[in-house]
Amino acid sequence: MCNRNAFERRLAIVQSDAEEGSRDTRTIRITISVPPEALADLPESAGPWHETREEVERALARGERKRILIAWVRETLRRRLSENERRCIELHFFEGLSHREAAARTGTTPSSVHRGLHRALEKLREAAETDPEIASLFRKGK
Repeated sequence: MCNRNAFERRLAIVQSDAEEGSRDTRTIRITISVPPEALADLPESAGPWHETREEVERALARGERKRILIAWVRETLRRRLSENERRCIELHFFEGLSHREAAARTGTTPSSVHRGLHRALEKLREAAETDPEIASLFRKGK
């Protein structure tokens, strides 16, 4: 283990400022030197990554609900939707494409993609309303 007095801790605040329309980012780094003894008396709970046991348990429960929901959506896509509806959902929601981009990928029009998404979402909504396991995920307190 290193001797905390042998070095200074450095805290860096990174601010990224993306220019609109550009994927390039500019980074501004501000460094503040803090002697280790200034941090020695701080409780662990004051640390930037500290989480209480309850916060960890809530996050794990959210992750489990999300896993169940995603598995249900994928299974329902396979069972209830046509190939076209399934493709529209996958391109728009899973790949993040716009209606126009999805239309270019499928060789159809943006309005066809829109109608396919609308029909697919209606079918998924109906399926969710009739599935008690999925309905329970949306009840308050779950």
